[in-house]
Amino acid sequence: MGLYLLATDDSEPAQKALDYVKKILNPEEDEVVVVSVVEEVTGDIYDDEINPVNIQIKLNERAEEMTSTAAEELEAAGFATSTEVMTGEPGEEICEFARHREAAGIFMGRRGLGAVGEFLLGSVSNYVVHHAPCPVTIVSRQSE
Repeated sequence: MGLYLLATDDSEPAQKALDYVKKILNPEEDEVVVVSVVEEVTGDIYDDEINPVNIQIKLNERAEEMTSTAAEELEAAGFATSTEVMTGEPGEEICEFARHREAAGIFMGRRGLGAVGEFLLGSVSNYVVHHAPCPVTIVSRQSE
């Protein structure tokens, strides 16, 4: 029995990764932890009228909804699942969680920003591929 992570951010590629997990893993043998990482909201970028704590709470609630929805879809397909919402840098948190849980693999979507977009914005999937303690499967928008 393997423990696998499905990283989700409620994007189209994340949904494709979920669909791929349902096709490739065995619900009788594999468990899936649906993870989402919310970046920490700092007060620096907001004016005095906006409370960063309230924004963080809303973002965490949305991440809880996303992971629960994905877990329910996997459970309907027969998988044992759990969810985890973390706060921090997405790539780092996903890799650390995989290390801590001794995951057999990580599945995640890729938005396909292209070389310039990844250079300027960074890429969670790129980070995870290079730092994960286990195999990583990246599913892109174009994947069938």
